[in-house]
Amino acid sequence: MLTLRNSPAGRIGVAAAMAGLALLVPASLAAHDIPPSVAILAYVKPEGHTLRLVVRLPLEAFRDINWPLRGPGYLQLEKLKPLLDEGVTTWISNFVHLYEGQGELSRPVIAATQVSLPSDRSFTTFDGAFAHATGAPLPPATDLAWQQAMLDVVLEYPIASDT
Repeated sequence: MLTLRNSPAGRIGVAAAMAGLALLVPASLAAHDIPPSVAILAYVKPEGHTLRLVVRLPLEAFRDINWPLRGPGYLQLEKLKPLLDEGVTTWISNFVHLYEGQGELSRPVIAATQVSLPSDRSFTTFDGAFAHATGAPLPPATDLAWQQAMLDVVLEYPIASDT
């Protein structure tokens, strides 16, 4: 194979293969629409026999979910709940592993999910984040593009002690 690569026919074949790969890569990346970077905010707080994990991340960080849309790409907020729970289980709770002592905590319960505006500033403290995530949802008529939406999640884990 080395001799073929050094021959003129081999160089043309390698160049053609590289050009073919270059054409395939952008198409596959565009099909998934995965953001190049994702900022995730999170708080962890033990209270009694419950450990709460409160997380905020962009909705567009969830792959392979077709969000229900209306008009020019606004979320149908009233139809999101089952998809949010599925996305949280698949992309957050399956990948987060928390421990108490030497043992891993059991799987969490999804206590709350909340779609938020990108301008919302409630995630500056645990209490603010928790209150917002468990508070009233956005009105169904809110015009919010799915690529701009944030998702707030409260996961609860049973623990033996808050110390």
